[in-house]
Amino acid sequence: MSIEKPISQIKKAILAGAEELARKESLNKPEDCHFNAVIKTLREAKNYSQELFEQAIKTLVEEKELKNKIGIELVTSFEKASYRLLENQERKGDLIDYISKDFEAEIKSEPQIAIEFAGKEKFLDDAIKYIKSNFPKLLQLKKGKI
Repeated sequence: MSIEKPISQIKKAILAGAEELARKESLNKPEDCHFNAVIKTLREAKNYSQELFEQAIKTLVEEKELKNKIGIELVTSFEKASYRLLENQERKGDLIDYISKDFEAEIKSEPQIAIEFAGKEKFLDDAIKYIKSNFPKLLQLKKGKI
């Protein structure tokens, strides 16, 4: 894997990561500490492996694009439900297998997701695709299986 337009993609990833950290602190705009935290994390990923670094860049950029496409409210709702399902599954066993086989059906059956994404199923499919295309690869890279 190699990043197309690496400087541009890295800048987008850093901004996306910093904005996400700021949002989690209920701030409208990222501060220097948010940018520094993202840069530190990306450096650690690069020191671990080039492939993990590139996948982290890709994931951050795609997450930002998803937020721009479907809106922060739907992304926030989807994230909460996803993280709850993924945390529960992580305690039970193989997260990678779960994401590829059962995640889509379970997230779609979540009552809050069904309500909030009613009439916006394409957006829900986009969010699911984001999880299914990025998380298994990141998990494998972190475990050193790739």
